[in-house]
Amino acid sequence: MKRVVVDVETSVFQKGNPFSRKNELIVVGLKTNEGYYLGLEQETILGKTEGVLLIGFNIKFDLHWLRRYSLLPSVFSVWDCQLAHFILRGQSCPYPSLNDVSCWYQLGSKLDIVALS
Repeated sequence: MKRVVVDVETSVFQKGNPFSRKNELIVVGLKTNEGYYLGLEQETILGKTEGVLLIGFNIKFDLHWLRRYSLLPSVFSVWDCQLAHFILRGQSCPYPSLNDVSCWYQLGSKLDIVALS
């Protein structure tokens, strides 16, 4: 099974709500062992592959966007790092941020260019 880390960036009306027609998908970022992909084309790594493990953080957000733009592969499994951390921590910290989880595992903090501006 091919592992693909996925992240989407969107416009920000209602926190990027994928069900609001005022929002749009800006870019899809994918990372595999073969390299990186940034774009919006229909024929991405996801569109050409079956049996994909999609990995993300709060991935339900990304899945809604990929579905809205018909970018989901036909057969896939999901690993949500946010949900995994919540379960591994005994369900003691619901909805942890990516930065908090990264620091918990001593991976450093994420580079947040928007917050730095």
